[in-house]
Amino acid sequence: MGTMTSSINSFQLAKILREKLGEEQAEAVVTYIEEKVQEELETKKDILATKKDMSELSEKITEKMSSHFKWLIGMFITQMAFVLGLVYFILNFSK
Repeated sequence: MGTMTSSINSFQLAKILREKLGEEQAEAVVTYIEEKVQEELETKKDILATKKDMSELSEKITEKMSSHFKWLIGMFITQMAFVLGLVYFILNFSK
């Protein structure tokens, strides 16, 4: 059997609780829940990444990769020149 989930807003919750607990207690419970949710959001917002944060991180990674790629190409060309020079030296001076 599947479970059915429903969304209840604070007004609906207050109405349901009013029927069970009474006016004052229902309002107190709803207020308490809203405060706890707000507190949780405040503590979590500093550690959550926003789209802006992700975009900035992506730009930094792209910049670093570009820089590393340039160095990689430079090192590859240098190594190839060394290998070709070594082959040239061996072929010409080993006779």
